[in-house]
Amino acid sequence: MWINSSAISLKENNWLNAFRSFLFIAIGFSIPLSTAAISITFILLLFLWLLDRNYLAKWNVIRHNQVYIAVIAFFVLHLLGFLWLEAPESINGVKSWMVFLIPVLATAVDAKTARRGVFAFLLAMLISHFWVYLNIFQNWDAYVDLKSLDYLQPLVEGRFYISGSRVTYNPLLAFAIAILFVSLMAGFYTGWRQVVATGLLVVMTINMFMTDGRSGHLAFVLVVSVLAVHFFWKRWTMLGAMFGVLLVTISLASSFSPVFKERLLQMDRGLSHVLEQRESSTQKNSIKGSVEQRLHFVEISLKVIKDKPWLGYGTGSFERAWGEQVEKNPSGVMPHITNPHNHHLLILVQFGLLGFLVYESIYAVQLWQVRAMPTSYEFRS
Repeated sequence: MWINSSAISLKENNWLNAFRSFLFIAIGFSIPLSTAAISITFILLLFLWLLDRNYLAKWNVIRHNQVYIAVIAFFVLHLLGFLWLEAPESINGVKSWMVFLIPVLATAVDAKTARRGVFAFLLAMLISHFWVYLNIFQNWDAYVDLKSLDYLQPLVEGRFYISGSRVTYNPLLAFAIAILFVSLMAGFYTGWRQVVATGLLVVMTINMFMTDGRSGHLAFVLVVSVLAVHFFWKRWTMLGAMFGVLLVTISLASSFSPVFKERLLQMDRGLSHVLEQRESSTQKNSIKGSVEQRLHFVEISLKVIKDKPWLGYGTGSFERAWGEQVEKNPSGVMPHITNPHNHHLLILVQFGLLGFLVYESIYAVQLWQVRAMPTSYEFRS
């Protein structure tokens, strides 16, 4: 966890601290349920964080944590990126601005409130995923027969979700599954709570593959694999069993989930179409599916990056840079897009290799710190 358990010494019975704790818990609860509520609570929490002052103590916490420093460096990079931006009027905005508030969140509340915020997120995620189950069962015939619903159009458009769409729902579900997995493996639950938590982990995993979101599917595979290695490192039998369970889960999903099965078929058809085009040396003017579209995004983005590989085009420059590249090499597909559906490519276009290294440092320092992450909850105060 990036929340520092000894972050700031808070005074008891302080209305400011009480309201700040409420807002932090509200953020956790709002994440799966309301995008607008997240923004509002974030802004209010930032305001209270500034109003509270005590900046020196907060800075002492931040400067001793490499993750916070990496996030601040990423934020500063966005500010500096305006210096070499050629067309300020084309700025699309810094859409991921909330990531820059991680140091604020980490120094706004104590460890007890931080844990409550995590549990609030889990509770909201449970509500959200049961809502999806309800919608699927109410439309079960259409769900089973994808053709009758034009590939689960309500799922695609987001009408099955309380907030957002498959683009946000499945990654959030993968994150919730990761939290439950960690708490179970670390022995946080005992007795009937352990049984309930295990049951919720199973039904959330089933829901993951019943819904349509490839990024969430990939995130699920990644987090389970990484956490299995962390908890069962050098316990080869258990590690092998975990990967066996993961493979069985994917196999069952590909056999019984019409959504997941269709996604796999789409990927297969898309890759086959790309290979056919390359073998026949035909022009790439026929983008038939999302897989080919993503490959097209990568191809054009790499051409954009090649022109300015070191510092990129500046903050918020992707849309203009993409448009200029498409004008040079007309492809007949999406002359105007705001992102390449790949955040790493987006960073490379805006900030080049230098910015990419700054961005990747956020992940690198977290992976480095995982070495010291406890495998049990015996450290709890």
